[in-house]
Formats: sequence, structure tokens, C-alpha cells
Amino acid sequence: MNIYTYPGLPLPQVNTQIAKANGTYVLTPKGILKIIVYEFKDDPELAEVLGSRENNYNNIVLLLKSQNRTRPLPQIRFAYFYWVKTLLNPTLKAIGKTLGMRDHSTVIHGIRTYRNLSQVDKQHKQIHANLSKHFLTPKS
Repeated sequence: MNIYTYPGLPLPQVNTQIAKANGTYVLTPKGILKIIVYEFKDDPELAEVLGSRENNYNNIVLLLKSQNRTRPLPQIRFAYFYWVKTLLNPTLKAIGKTLGMRDHSTVIHGIRTYRNLSQVDKQHKQIHANLSKHFLTPKS
């Protein structure tokens, strides 16, 4: 079974829904990254970057930790920086360490770029809206 399917439904949604229903939902950086990767999984440019490698979470994380700047890898990194900072609020240095020893200034640049793209770029607005649905649930 791959990370994208779980009895016919996307894995991140199922895990989130079950955990929220049970009251055991704990958001982690890895969980955030899995949901972000899921949002980008159908991007044709991602398939091109992966080349002959299988489109799965582990291969994408290896590419994210590399120095590769081919689109959409920086966009995935920047989305990760933004959502981890927004939801978990760790230090910038700690966020940078999780994805290939990035400097705190890289994290700042990524967060600013993500905010700008989510206001200007149509495709990025849609991705941001989908991620917001996953992460920002109304308080009851």
C-alpha cells in the first residue's frame, strides 16, 4: 500500500479524520510534510523531476533534502516551512534542520515567498486553500 491510498481514500484525510474523531490527533512536522506532498503528487513537473524513481513520499523527501531547485521542490519546501511555523511555531533553525540543514534565512525566505505566491499565483492559491482545509479546522 502506498502513502496516497487507504481503502480507496487519500491517507492524510483518513488519518486526520479518524484521529480527530478519536480526540488523539497530534500534528507533527512529518505529518504536515505528508499532507503537503499529497497535494503536489499529481504535479507533472514533480514526475519529471523524479524521473525513473517511483512517486512516493520517501523519494520526494530525499529530493527535498537535496540542493535541487527544480520546480516544484522549492514550492513544497516553502509550503512546509510556512505550515510548520504557523502550526507548531518551532525556531527557524529547527525548521531548517528538518529539511537538509537549511539556514534560518532560507526558512524566512521560504515563508515570505509562500505568502506572496499564495496571494498572486492561481495554482498556488488553490494549493494553499486545500492545505488550509487540512490544517485550519474551525474551533468548536
